Amino acid sequence: MVWFTGWIGKAVSYIIRTPENQEKEVFRLKYISAGPLATPELAVDQAFDEIIHFAQISKNGAAYAKDAINEADTDKFEELRVKLVKYEEISDRIEYEIASFLNGVSAEEISESTSYKIKAMYKVVGELESLGDSGETISRILSRKNIHKKVFDADAIKNLNAMADAVIEAYDEMIANLVAAHKGELVNITNAYNAEERLNTLRNNFRDAVIEEIDNGGKNYQTSVYYMDILNEFERMGDFMINVSQDLERGFINK
Repeated sequence: MVWFTGWIGKAVSYIIRTPENQEKEVFRLKYISAGPLATPELAVDQAFDEIIHFAQISKNGAAYAKDAINEADTDKFEELRVKLVKYEEISDRIEYEIASFLNGVSAEEISESTSYKIKAMYKVVGELESLGDSGETISRILSRKNIHKKVFDADAIKNLNAMADAVIEAYDEMIANLVAAHKGELVNITNAYNAEERLNTLRNNFRDAVIEEIDNGGKNYQTSVYYMDILNEFERMGDFMINVSQDLERGFINK
């Protein structure tokens, strides 16, 4: 029997405060907690449920990043910026809690198969934490843009929305692969690669187009830098997500 105490002894809860007329967002670890578990294998199953939950929370953060890009009202943007900062803090904490839980499992006598799974899960939670960092990075880029009174034109907003939508689609593929791996099914690595390649292609096309416009004197340089920084951060998110699917394929399936 495995018994987990100490670092997971309290229900971990996170609250994001919202305007008075909106319900507060509350985040808790749903599947892992203190107490006895029959086997390390059962503990791994519960940790994997928590990882899927973590990925879904992370996807919500990406949606807030898209909202922040489209928000022109200063006060409403600030609410979204604060949410993205809080999501990054939540990601850090959830990564720590899941990794600590897995450390406890690893200290027990486990099979080679369970060891492979735990190693893959460590990598996955690290990538999910990095996705939280990206959302907060986008909020900082937008804040700098606003402080310097730069405004994205309609084409830039349209392109950034296309990138954000592609990120959400990549999340869907990643989460589908997490669910499949948890069921012991094959990861659809082709769909994951296609989603990541779409982000690469969009970023390259949009970046090349704005560089050409800068060269021709048609775009403000500093505004374009902010725009390209966000494009690059969205593309990095695609890298983190394909890493998750690769980690699952290499370390979890058929082990």
